[in-house]
Amino acid sequence: RIAIAILRDKDIDVMISRLCSIASKLYITKNESDRAADIEEQVSIARKCGISYSTEDNIIAALQRATGEAASDEIVVVTGSIYTVSEVIGQIQKQIP
Repeated sequence: RIAIAILRDKDIDVMISRLCSIASKLYITKNESDRAADIEEQVSIARKCGISYSTEDNIIAALQRATGEAASDEIVVVTGSIYTVSEVIGQIQKQIP
């Protein structure tokens, strides 16, 4: 299971195609960067791959959905951009006292 938000200036076709080959499902969203790729652009590539996917408004919601749907022995990966990962790290840091 992969939560993903890619920047539009990256090779989105290649990135999503490669992730489709290893993921059981993609959780597609966009990050807060001005350079974020549109969700629909990412979805169109996932559709071509034939992979199961869902969309969320932001990476935190995508991660929550992915972890909620994952079996106890599954790994959830967050990827697509350093900006995407930094949003998740920022949220985790807010939860640590």
